[in-house]
Amino acid sequence: MKEGDNVMNGQEYKDFNVLGMNRLKESFFIEEDQIKLASGRPAIQSLSGKWQFFYSQYPETGHDTFYQVDYDTSAWDEMQVPAHWQLNGYGEPHYTNVAYPFAVRPPIIPSENPTGLYKRTFNYDSVTDEIVHLRFEGVDSAFYFWVNGQFVGYGTGSRTASSFDVTNVIQSGANQIAVKVHQFNAQTYLEDQDMWWLSGIFRDVKLVRRPQHHLEDLFVQATLDSDYKEGMLRIESAFNSDQVSLDYTLYNNQQEVVYTRTDVTDCSVVAQIENIAPWTAEMPNLYTLVVQVKDHNRELLETVTQRVGFRTVEIREGLLLINGQRVLFKGVNRHEHDWERGRINSLQTMKDDLILMKRHNINAVRTAHYPSDPRFYALCDELGLYVIDEADIETHGMQHTLGWNKLTNDPAWEAAYVERAKRMVERDKNHPSIIMWSLGNESGYGVNHEAMAHWIRQRDPSRLLHNESESFGLLQETEYEPVKLNDTSDVYSSMYTSHASLEKLGKQSDLAQPHLLCEFVHAMGNGPGGLKEYMDLFYRYPRLQGGFVWEWIDHGLRQETANGEEYIAFGGDFSHEQHDGNFVCDGLLFADRQPSPALSEFKAAAQPLKVTRNPNGRFLLENRYDFSDLAHLAADYTITYQGELLQSGLIDLPHIEPGEIRELSLSIDEEELPEDSFLTIQFKLKEAVEWAERGHEVAFCQFRVGQKSQPHPQSALTVNRQKNEALLVQQTMGQLRVTGEDFDILFNTHTGWLDSLSYRGEEVIAQGPRFNVWRAMTDNDQLPLMKGSGRIGDYWQEKQVHLMEGTLLNVDYQQTDEGVMIEAKHMQAPPGQSWGLDLTTRYTIDANGRIGIDIVGEPFGQNGSESLPKLGMQLYLPDQYETVTWDGLGPAENYPDSQLAARHGRFTRTIDELWTPYAHPQENGNHMGVSQVMLTNQSGISLKIVGKELNFSAHYYTTRMIDHALHPYELVKQSQIELNIDYQQYGLGTNSCGPATQEQYKLKVEPFHYTFTLMMTEEGD
Repeated sequence: MKEGDNVMNGQEYKDFNVLGMNRLKESFFIEEDQIKLASGRPAIQSLSGKWQFFYSQYPETGHDTFYQVDYDTSAWDEMQVPAHWQLNGYGEPHYTNVAYPFAVRPPIIPSENPTGLYKRTFNYDSVTDEIVHLRFEGVDSAFYFWVNGQFVGYGTGSRTASSFDVTNVIQSGANQIAVKVHQFNAQTYLEDQDMWWLSGIFRDVKLVRRPQHHLEDLFVQATLDSDYKEGMLRIESAFNSDQVSLDYTLYNNQQEVVYTRTDVTDCSVVAQIENIAPWTAEMPNLYTLVVQVKDHNRELLETVTQRVGFRTVEIREGLLLINGQRVLFKGVNRHEHDWERGRINSLQTMKDDLILMKRHNINAVRTAHYPSDPRFYALCDELGLYVIDEADIETHGMQHTLGWNKLTNDPAWEAAYVERAKRMVERDKNHPSIIMWSLGNESGYGVNHEAMAHWIRQRDPSRLLHNESESFGLLQETEYEPVKLNDTSDVYSSMYTSHASLEKLGKQSDLAQPHLLCEFVHAMGNGPGGLKEYMDLFYRYPRLQGGFVWEWIDHGLRQETANGEEYIAFGGDFSHEQHDGNFVCDGLLFADRQPSPALSEFKAAAQPLKVTRNPNGRFLLENRYDFSDLAHLAADYTITYQGELLQSGLIDLPHIEPGEIRELSLSIDEEELPEDSFLTIQFKLKEAVEWAERGHEVAFCQFRVGQKSQPHPQSALTVNRQKNEALLVQQTMGQLRVTGEDFDILFNTHTGWLDSLSYRGEEVIAQGPRFNVWRAMTDNDQLPLMKGSGRIGDYWQEKQVHLMEGTLLNVDYQQTDEGVMIEAKHMQAPPGQSWGLDLTTRYTIDANGRIGIDIVGEPFGQNGSESLPKLGMQLYLPDQYETVTWDGLGPAENYPDSQLAARHGRFTRTIDELWTPYAHPQENGNHMGVSQVMLTNQSGISLKIVGKELNFSAHYYTTRMIDHALHPYELVKQSQIELNIDYQQYGLGTNSCGPATQEQYKLKVEPFHYTFTLMMTEEGD
């Protein structure tokens, strides 16, 4: 059925060949601020707001004639537009990653197909010589609509706009619009994107007024000449009448006219503009094209404005170049999501997101996996982000059912595929931020991709094409050594490629297409790990031009328990048995848009500056910008030791072109600095920009400096022979008691561990320290609702690491001049297994109550686990020791393969503040490189732990509680604090959907030795 057919039978939604009815031809998109009518009337009128609404589980709603003007809807509910009905009490949200939510037999869809009926009245002041279009900017998934009882049109394709001519059915005064929306239609098979299944009118509905003779389409192509110095401007226009002419005026950002042409009747105009300021993500220079549409008497009819950015995107010598320069994409994948409104983002939310990206050194966005709200692209133009605009196509559910290529290689579906490409390109074609068109996501490969690519290249040769689905086949069949170039993509593209495979690709410098990671470092839960090594590869091999983190934001939904406690819901939290759990929570932002630790880690990895130190001690600065020198930055430095500022000053930055390395004018006298001092260099904005304030930190680096030896706190176990001789040691059945002037220590001779420490009559340690190798599983260790999928957590549990327990082999003590010495030997092993660790733990207790702990471990046995989640000691304190101060890496959590954002310093936080609020509770809050950590109560009494390169974490919940909870509300705050003093942790990796932890970050089962000291201090000590 063609678009122009007007015969409607109500069954079109079951036919994948019916793409729409009476829909206007695709054309450029006009926002309110882009069009002005000569009459002075507003060109655009919003119909968003409250509509009457009726919900049915089936298409047969019982209201067959609801569209009639006099139909009684007084008993209907109200629904806000835009909105998803599942988030407003009608049906339930349903999350799947891959699988369709119905049986797979295209084009058949479920007979139980939730349907919403919408109706509202609006006023319209009619004038002569005016054409009126009604524009639906996003409806999920298929819809019919009527105006004043007359059928107007039908549309599919959820994530692009559908416009209809309503001039002949609209009337002056009150008008009525009725819309019928089906959750599923035959083309839902093309919309299987990893997200919630949510339905309804979810973007704005608008009336667009145009003069009878008007501009139908505008395509502005602004590129650079072969020397990248002058602008090449091509303007293509289409009119609905031969009675109009156009006047073009191009202004720069100082509102100076740089080009003008009047009385244009040609459909295509070409001009060369001198002294152009090019557009890049670093310097998003924009011009404004003003188009005046005039009638045959040269009277003004309407004025249309379009922002213009001059840039050239090309592949040359195997590299992707923008304005002749290789660029590195430090990008993110961005679903549209709001934790209360679903896929509905306000303009302010979109802007806030992009500002946050810019502040964290993100320079690119992939609109995963559909075109975004049309307002999003103008913000990218203005703020400066490269965009891969992705067609609304994904058929992932075909992979394990009928085969990847089932629909994509079926010519019968060609029109549906190509139409989605057309509607994306025509809507978004005037945005300079868009540098690539993507043919969709995870859809196999076939003739329909080829048809899409052919149409796009004919329509818009100024941009590149992206199609990971084709690259997937080329890479898999050659084990990442491709010999054939992509046909429908100008770049190779892959997802979650391991570091080793990516390096193999990087070395293939003879390939004529560069490589992008369209998805990498899956940011689910605590992670990702290994980001540094990816960035190292991007800089080492020119044809590796960056990647796009999966993804920007967790898609969790805000819900409340019966007790009113807020939590983040994910798959399985509603009534559907088929779901993919918390796999929907995998972003750099938490669902409430608070940054996760991963966002800071990405910012540090993507820093546009790198400082190194050569063997002579000089500091070298590398400019990693693609286009900018460093004139916009200021630099300063500090030198600190154990939280004390020793030196500070400013650094004169040399002029450094992109890619160059110069020496920094910074010299320090290390002989006068204590060893383990830290030099911190910060690079900040000199002036405020649109996305950040003056003084915003763009980059930082740290170096350990100093040569003057200092006594380490652990050496404070000094001998006071008389006091040590005064220690009282009492041995009773199963217990060794060591008492000093103001402390009391109980050691359990049955278990071989400390039982408690009291200070001045108050209990400080309620239990421990005891040896521990288990951590609450991260999403990268083991997905909570996908256990048994072969991740490292499954392996550990198979080896029963989580059940390891200590068997005391021997305990002995003696009292010497140094104090009381206790030695305990344990076998730490899982039940039913023949492997484990032999431990020797030595305690030295002096007269001041200081406890030196020295642990030595030796593996034994066969067929044991090759790795462990962690190695350390665990103890419990009363909950009033709630203030934590440490010298080490902070302020946010850090792990072996995720510590770029951490800096050495002295930090103070409460126990609550050490908790990272992942939607699914898991291991969190670790801090590495710790020389001392102190937990203090309100009386100023502290338990202090000192050592070298320790790890610590502290929570009000036990590891077991965290490990067994699916949501934070299941955790009940204890009256004790669990404190972990660890030797090492296993890295994080990205194995929730990507490579496992790299070899160098695995905690192997091998001999180990670590020490630390416990002591009590008071404020003023």
